[in-house]
Amino acid sequence: MEQELAAGNYVIAGGDFNQTFSTVDLSRYPAQEGKWASGIIDTADFGSGWQFLMTDSLPSCRSLDQVYAGADNTSFQYYVIDGFILSSNIEVLSFGIADLDFVCSDHNPAVLTFRLR
Repeated sequence: MEQELAAGNYVIAGGDFNQTFSTVDLSRYPAQEGKWASGIIDTADFGSGWQFLMTDSLPSCRSLDQVYAGADNTSFQYYVIDGFILSSNIEVLSFGIADLDFVCSDHNPAVLTFRLR
């Protein structure tokens, strides 16, 4: 990614990182005993030319250890592990997690609208 940025290119890395950016507050989705816990990507380990987009406004992922349909949703482990890393030459117009209640997957989509500078 650094080489692409140095060459003047636009860089967007997005999707399921299976980790949470260090800038995200996970207190809304505390780790439950015996459930998988995501790692942390320390954004300070990257240079200054990067933007990190992840939000705790909605969970982006849910656990798969039980049937979701018709279940008590308070018993699920939720995660914030989907987002984007962008080079600084990209302007973020909007970013969020689409609340689809995990209808098609164990993930809710991360949605980004941007403009190249």
